[in-house]
Amino acid sequence: MEKKPSELIFNHSRDLFCIAGFDGFFKTLNPSWSRTLGWTLEELLSRPWNEFVHPDDIDRTENVKSEIVDGKEVYSFDNRYRCKDGSYKWLEWSSYPYPEDGIMFAVARDVTKRRDDEEKIRQSEQQFKSLFEDAPVSMMVLDKDTGEIVEANEKACELYGINSPVELKKIHIFTDEPPYSEKDALRWLQKAVEEGKQEIEWKSTIGSGIEKWQIVTLKPINFKGLERVLAVAVDITARKNAEKQFHILVNNSYDLIWMLRADGVFTYASPSWKSIFGYEPDEVINKPMEAFIHPDDLSICTDYIEEVLEAKKITIGPQYRVKHGQGSWRWHEVTMTPVYNSRGEFEYFVGVSRDITEKKDAENTLLDNQSKLKHSHQMMQYVVENSNGAIAILDSDLHFKYVSERFLSEYDVKAKEIIGRHHYDVFPDLPQKWRDVHQRVLKGEILKKDEDRYVKADGNVDWTRWECRPWYNERNEIAGIILYTEVITKFKKSELELKKLSLAVEQSPASILITNTEGVIEYVNPKFTELTGYTRDEAIGNNPSMLKSGTQSAEFYKVMWETITAGKVWRGELHNRKKNGEYYWEDATISPVFNSAGEIINFLAVKEDVTEKKKAETKLMESELYHRSLVQTIPDMIFVVSKDGTFLDYKSSFGHELYNKPAEFLNKKLTDMLPPDVAEKQMDAIQKSLATKSTIEFDYSLTVEGSDHFYNAKTTGFGEDRVITTVRDITDYQKNLEKIKTLLKVEEQLSENLQNFTHIVSHNLRIHTANMMGILMMLEETDPELYKNQFIQMLAGSSENLEETIRDLNEILNIKQGTRKDFEDLVVQQSINKIEEYIVPDPKKEGVEIINEVPAGLTVYAVPGYLNSVLMNLISNGVKYRSNERKSWIRISVAKCGDYVAIKVKDNGVGIDLARHRDKLFEMYRKFHDSDSKGFGLFITKVQVEAMGGYIEADSEPGKGSTFTVYIPNGKNERSMVGRG
Repeated sequence: MEKKPSELIFNHSRDLFCIAGFDGFFKTLNPSWSRTLGWTLEELLSRPWNEFVHPDDIDRTENVKSEIVDGKEVYSFDNRYRCKDGSYKWLEWSSYPYPEDGIMFAVARDVTKRRDDEEKIRQSEQQFKSLFEDAPVSMMVLDKDTGEIVEANEKACELYGINSPVELKKIHIFTDEPPYSEKDALRWLQKAVEEGKQEIEWKSTIGSGIEKWQIVTLKPINFKGLERVLAVAVDITARKNAEKQFHILVNNSYDLIWMLRADGVFTYASPSWKSIFGYEPDEVINKPMEAFIHPDDLSICTDYIEEVLEAKKITIGPQYRVKHGQGSWRWHEVTMTPVYNSRGEFEYFVGVSRDITEKKDAENTLLDNQSKLKHSHQMMQYVVENSNGAIAILDSDLHFKYVSERFLSEYDVKAKEIIGRHHYDVFPDLPQKWRDVHQRVLKGEILKKDEDRYVKADGNVDWTRWECRPWYNERNEIAGIILYTEVITKFKKSELELKKLSLAVEQSPASILITNTEGVIEYVNPKFTELTGYTRDEAIGNNPSMLKSGTQSAEFYKVMWETITAGKVWRGELHNRKKNGEYYWEDATISPVFNSAGEIINFLAVKEDVTEKKKAETKLMESELYHRSLVQTIPDMIFVVSKDGTFLDYKSSFGHELYNKPAEFLNKKLTDMLPPDVAEKQMDAIQKSLATKSTIEFDYSLTVEGSDHFYNAKTTGFGEDRVITTVRDITDYQKNLEKIKTLLKVEEQLSENLQNFTHIVSHNLRIHTANMMGILMMLEETDPELYKNQFIQMLAGSSENLEETIRDLNEILNIKQGTRKDFEDLVVQQSINKIEEYIVPDPKKEGVEIINEVPAGLTVYAVPGYLNSVLMNLISNGVKYRSNERKSWIRISVAKCGDYVAIKVKDNGVGIDLARHRDKLFEMYRKFHDSDSKGFGLFITKVQVEAMGGYIEADSEPGKGSTFTVYIPNGKNERSMVGRG
């Protein structure tokens, strides 16, 4: 009887029809329920529907049911139903109640995909902003008319080899490079604006200069109020390279490789169709598969196509018969995978077929001959157990059937404990990822991994290469899995060591290059390019002779070449020339590199730049020569003495002999050559000098040839166990010193004579120095060449220095004798202001702030010239010796201290080390910094302050600054009248 249309709709509709009772049970269901959820209709009808509803949706479902029971129609209601495999699907309901019958009629539709898509859209909108900025793909916003980059993320910069988005925006990514032109790109931009999303493949070499292939997806967007185009670029360079490799593999494959449309028409056939199957590829392309497949096997193949489409992944197919080009029928085994585009749309199948006719024949033979099967079983066991690889064969329940000895040793298990046992009982801690692999393989997949990290039971880590595939019984059913594993830990460690070595060479501070046996450069490291100025491209393919300076002979290079070609290592120094012409020295080691057969295949040069070292050595030689010459000209005796007092070396002085001849001192002890008291002083000086790292000085006397001689000895540590002692004959000095002491005793009686001497110094000596300087001036005018003579120049300099010394001495004597005693009441602040105007260098130009904290009306009773000179010296020193590491200032303040007014001048300059110089701070001609000053300022300042009846104090610390405090007597008291007479 012909079925009614309503029955056909009910039975074949993809929608889920049902009649459900108000009691919570289904009454009638169409077959789509079973197809959608996987339950049988009997299972669904026998249980309340709430048992299938997701626990989170039960309350909502009950509420809707109550509305329906009350007679309300429901047009759109979503909830989740559990499938038999444990997953859930979203169903959208429309229901109509029949209260009088206690039932409802309902239609449900599977909207799982739509709900998933809606959730993805919602997440996409939330993540859009961060997607652009932090997206793992390259994203750019383009001008729709010009293609110029308006905005770009960091990944885009990485893709094109550009440092920053700012620099990338200056570049046009669409350039005229085959296979497309810039015009094509602009046309696609317009098409994206007019028609929506566009996808193109583009090749570019911008930025890094390396050829890059990208898939660029173009989509119109509104960006900052303007119509723009969003470009998402995905680097497919590796895929393009892989495609090239794929074509090479396909063209050389022993399997049949093909592409098939969904309607079963071939669109591609590999060249192997001719060599293996007797068909030219052109005879296959555009032909339906029915033209080649046995009619009895055609339905198996079409079912397989539907299965692959539903699974959406690579799937091992059935075995079927295919007609050979010569007319015979051959058995084939196929693996096929669906290919989808970037939008998730199916495009075509890729399949690989293998001729298994012989395999089928063998299977049939096995079925017919049980004894052979048993023999095969024994053979399999023998082969597996004695295999060099780690192999395990398990049945479909994952019980061990065969294992190789290598497997037992690799995984530390014994045969009697493993055969027949479950895999997970033997390895209870097996990670979940391996359990998942086993289940996938039992469903027909072949899985493998070239590198995998495996933690052993003892905690050690191994790296393995593995493959897991199903094996089939005589009925072509999956009967278990075969597990191939290989421990590659040693290989992995070698690979890591090679990477470390490569990194070390690349980052080495030494210049490294490798040549072939002909001397042609094959590799240089970054240090080579940095040192020589030649880029890697300029160096590779060239010869190291490009570095020759021309200063080393041909014989030098001949010996080098003969050494390394003989298989020996050459070491030496090379004088080379950089690309810019600059010369430099290298300490080089050149070694031959051998292959396993002992043949030289390369030369390795490791070179260190020793230019500065060579310069230092030259300077050291010059310095040694200078100091040797200097020592030879010193009139003193110089001895090198060991820590235990043994004379090691000496330098004799012309015309002098010291107690004994110097040569007689060598290798003798101090105690053997000198009187006990002198030897004791010298030994004490040696110990102190070595301990304190300072110079120890002492005087002593000796009787030489019946007369007393006086000596001064200075001992300085030289290394850890030697000293240098310089001995000077000071007999004449000592005798003059006695005379000076005698003269000093009568100094007070000769005060008047001193004044006369002062007159002589200031008048008579100046006449003579003036005459000398006048003669020199005449000589400069009459004979300029003679005036340039170094001795004449020395005489002129000495004359000027003598004149300046007389002037300084005269100034001091005038102050000491009180010839300038015009004391006045002085306003201190006004004096400081006037000094600021005339001080050199100018504090403001030098960036020094002068802080005058002296009260406006404060006065002191002092000599104007002296006070101005004192303040001028102290302030100008603060400017001259300022610090360059901070903002400089000089602070001047005043305080009353008993009978004195204390004027304090404080700065934050470089400071003075008082631990070393305090006793010499106010001495004449003392300098404490590198400068062109005479070292006379602080001395004259102290003299002037004391002439006014006051005194001066100093406090200073290196790196922090100095404080000088001048104490002037407070008022017109007796203290301020010192020296007035």
